[in-house]
Amino acid sequence: MIRLGLDTDMEYYNYLKLNPDELNHFLEGFTINFSGFFRNPEVFQELSQILISCLSQNWTIRDKIKNLSIYNMIRQQQKLKVWSCPCATGEEPYSIAMMFDQIKKKYGKFPDYTINASDIDKNALEKAQKGIYRQDSLSDLDENYMSYFKEHGDKLKRMKYAINDNIKHKINFIEEDVTKGHKVSIKYDIIFCRYLFIYISRSYRQKLIEVLENHLERGGLLVLGMTESLFYAKTQVKLFKKNARIYLMK
Repeated sequence: MIRLGLDTDMEYYNYLKLNPDELNHFLEGFTINFSGFFRNPEVFQELSQILISCLSQNWTIRDKIKNLSIYNMIRQQQKLKVWSCPCATGEEPYSIAMMFDQIKKKYGKFPDYTINASDIDKNALEKAQKGIYRQDSLSDLDENYMSYFKEHGDKLKRMKYAINDNIKHKINFIEEDVTKGHKVSIKYDIIFCRYLFIYISRSYRQKLIEVLENHLERGGLLVLGMTESLFYAKTQVKLFKKNARIYLMK
């Protein structure tokens, strides 16, 4: 409103209706595309342990997770299906792919996977699809994960890093408003939906929960942000790993 010299939200609303191109500027300024590779690393550590446990020969361990959809998928070497929403500039889905690849390299029997990543912000998705990041974005990554990047200098001689094609090709990026639905009609074994609930109203939270549940396999896992919970909502999921905010579809 300051940029356009408008005084009220209604003036801005009317401006949006008359100037569709302004919508991109609005979304770029309104959405919070804060992200990072392996954000909340304890969540990835917990999920990695669950995935590795599915490969275990220990019956005590297997009995605790046998109701997870990923258990049979991994045991039968069927492709895992994962959805990351909102994915911002791509760090989360790429982190998931790198985690899967590390498990596959170490244990061999880990199955193939597909990752859909969606966001409402077109500009953020364009950056995600390029897969090129500043050096400071990778500062907390250990050597195992740095091997997935290669140096990529730009015209201003600033050092950047491009993610390897074998990881990039694992991600399918989709532009959409997830509170209104999902453009892909499949069910997922794991859905990451972190730090979106805290930015939307209670009525839209319930709509979002319904969208997520409609696309989550029975026994599938829903991963929320560390500051989020579903205690206020009507839901078909129950808390599975409290410390990592991982929920289980009943």
